[in-house]
Amino acid sequence: MERRTQGKDQRHSNRDRYPSNSAMARSQPVKPQASFFAPKKKKRLIRPDSEEDDESESGSDSKDDDDFKQSTKKLKIPVKNTSKPVIKKDKNPFAVVTVATTTIDNDMDDFRSPPRLVMTPKLNLPKKNVNSINLEKQTILKSLHASKKQESNNKDKVKCPYCSEILFPMRTSISKALEAIELKDKNHREAEMKLMDKEDEFNMIKTRYISAAEKDEFCQLHYKELVVKPDGFVKGYPAKIDFNLIPQRISKFRKELEDIISDVIQSDYRNIADDAYKEQGVTQARSTMSIIQRFHWSLPGYYGPKGSAIIIQALSDMYLKTGYIKDHLVSQQLPLEFIQQVLVPETGLRLIRQDLIKKSTIPPSNCTSKAKQIMIDSCDYGSIVFPLDQSHID
Repeated sequence: MERRTQGKDQRHSNRDRYPSNSAMARSQPVKPQASFFAPKKKKRLIRPDSEEDDESESGSDSKDDDDFKQSTKKLKIPVKNTSKPVIKKDKNPFAVVTVATTTIDNDMDDFRSPPRLVMTPKLNLPKKNVNSINLEKQTILKSLHASKKQESNNKDKVKCPYCSEILFPMRTSISKALEAIELKDKNHREAEMKLMDKEDEFNMIKTRYISAAEKDEFCQLHYKELVVKPDGFVKGYPAKIDFNLIPQRISKFRKELEDIISDVIQSDYRNIADDAYKEQGVTQARSTMSIIQRFHWSLPGYYGPKGSAIIIQALSDMYLKTGYIKDHLVSQQLPLEFIQQVLVPETGLRLIRQDLIKKSTIPPSNCTSKAKQIMIDSCDYGSIVFPLDQSHID
């Protein structure tokens, strides 16, 4: 207790010694110490002198309401956009019309409704000349009259029962094929009628079933007779070939063919096969896909598949069965493969060249290049006109 009383007495004595400090402590408020996270004090804006005088008269109480007083400066209200939209005219009558509008750089513009735009596109169509319209009408009328005439002329003509093509001019082979089709249809109808009489019931007569192979056979026949053969006749391709004389004609080229086998005479068809072996390798070059890709080079032109089979048979008798090609062949190809891909086109080239020399007075030097071109162009003609017979398939 004595210690406590001594402490109180000492405090009172200190207040009496320093009265100025105690009075200052009571009169002035304690300022808080600035910290790192304390918010920064906003700077006060300086206003004109007239406002400061009013503030001094109003006293300290009006300082808090200073921010809500009106300033002497007038606010600038943005002017409403009254400009009309500008429509760009385009020369192209079918082009899309583009509209350009003026923009105002102001914050208040975002809160106002945009000006109403009225799209008024105009099509400036070119003026047509009366003479051009009359010419167009005349051409259309002429085409209509021509089509009507053609239809009236084709009414009496026979049409293909499968593809509806007009069979004119009628060939003997086509007429015979049509008669065979009509006979089959007649026999089928008679057989259906007999079945109805036996059953004593009313049934619909069933039409005869026609296979796709039968349809293709007849359509290919009239396409060959009416399209391919006339076109080949214009180009000078033979309509008939004596295939029995081909082995005798090949024997005249024996020396040249032997030089090709031993690689004494250069051959374009041999180079094609050798390039395939170098690029693809032996196994890939002998595959079915690779042989099919080179197949069109081995066709003997307008002699067709039938002539190709006869040429292979004749060359096999000359070189394969005798064993000549095994002893003298200089190539990676097999003997039969070499005959099919090299010797057959070389023989076909010489046969076509021989036909050209007989027909015309062209010198033999120019006939070789022409025979190569004919052999390429006449492959389709030969495959349709001279197809492979069953007798030549071994």
